[in-house]
Amino acid sequence: EESTVDTTAGDGESSALFGVDLTVDGPHKTWGGESSLDWDVEVENTGRTQETIDLTIESVGGSGCAGSNTMSVSVDPSQVQIDNDSSEWVVVTVDVPDGQAADTFCWEITGVVTNDRNPNGSASDTEGFDLEVPVLKECDLELSKTSINIDPGNTGTVITTFSNTGNSDWSL
Repeated sequence: EESTVDTTAGDGESSALFGVDLTVDGPHKTWGGESSLDWDVEVENTGRTQETIDLTIESVGGSGCAGSNTMSVSVDPSQVQIDNDSSEWVVVTVDVPDGQAADTFCWEITGVVTNDRNPNGSASDTEGFDLEVPVLKECDLELSKTSINIDPGNTGTVITTFSNTGNSDWSL
């Protein structure tokens, strides 16, 4: 008896023995003033053997994304060892500095199987995630005096100072 079988490599798979698939849970976030934001990322071993997977983050620019040198990005842990047909969760953290400019910032997380001995290159997968920093029109107000007494027919002066604490220029 003769049988024909067609096989295709799925997302993140590159060989019969080694493969990795990354899934970012909620890849699109909007900043609400937090000092840091977290993304949960599932790292799945789609191969047939135990794998050691290194995880790296890279800032991406272009096509509606601004690259960011001002935000600190980390992944914890940055290396995982996973049995076949298993997965593990890691956390990507982005630290947003005060006064961060409004834009959409994008990154890619890449997982590479380090114990893959494939001569054509190690199995890997890359997934994107982004953070939208909206325009914030905020200010602080400072008064030179908190109260003033003025006799009838006289004038008084209170100096008001506004400080732009948002992340863009705006008119008051």
